[in-house]
Amino acid sequence: MSKVQLKNRYDEHIGEITYFLDITEMEQLTKRIHQSEKLALMGEMAAKAAHEIRNPLAVIHGFLAFMNENLAENERKQYHIPLLLKEIDRINAIVEDMLLIAKPSAPMLKETYMETIVQDLLFLLQHICETKKNRCSRSSGSGSVMDRSETNDASVIQFAS
Repeated sequence: MSKVQLKNRYDEHIGEITYFLDITEMEQLTKRIHQSEKLALMGEMAAKAAHEIRNPLAVIHGFLAFMNENLAENERKQYHIPLLLKEIDRINAIVEDMLLIAKPSAPMLKETYMETIVQDLLFLLQHICETKKNRCSRSSGSGSVMDRSETNDASVIQFAS
């Protein structure tokens, strides 16, 4: 809040101007930024913890797998080796999920035909045109052409591929 005295040309006090500034949105935005920073820090900590858990877990899993292969059936049951291996796999899956959340994966590239992409794009464009009340049509031919002509009350867009 800011307050200023209002004076006339004779320097006589005739009123006040009070200026209010609503900072509610700014405070909410500041809180959201602070919360985002805390979440980012928690993500980093989760990734570090997951890496630290994963290494000894791999060693334990290795020894249990070795025991599972080399112990007799009754000894495996006595020490609950299959159950332990199953639970370690479950913990490992949780750790993997933590790592996936903390670190975005690289995009997966795959080979595809350009024609498929163009056909999908034309389908989307046709849908957009129709939602904007434009008349659209697609036809097959040589080359790719998009022709747009204006009529009195609507646009007409024609796609040829």
